Amino acid sequence: MSPRNATNEREEEKATSASSSSSSSSPLDGMAEAIEKGAHLPTVEERIKVALECPCVKPLRDTSCREEFDQALTCFMKADEETRASDCADRFVALHQCMVKHSEEFKEFAEELVKHKNIEGPAQV
Repeated sequence: MSPRNATNEREEEKATSASSSSSSSSPLDGMAEAIEKGAHLPTVEERIKVALECPCVKPLRDTSCREEFDQALTCFMKADEETRASDCADRFVALHQCMVKHSEEFKEFAEELVKHKNIEGPAQV
């Protein structure tokens, strides 16, 4: 095997490993990682672009809820920290409703959403 082929195989293994680890973590973990990816960039638009392109959120973006996810993440990243909860609540509710509606795409995470769909008040972490 040539050195070039060995390098390509190692790169493919890394990519496969990274995508498997991303898809096995919770969507919220992926969202947090995505936000961190572009934290160093100067504009919010650049940070949002990097976050949405992060492989860590690919499992969410490759679902029926892509639009709702993109809107929720974009709102979260644009909003002021003090008003983020009220400014973005409707977008996260829409994302939650979409994930419940398409629960077969989210397996364990969707079961948690369905179990807690009627709970009101701030999220308990």
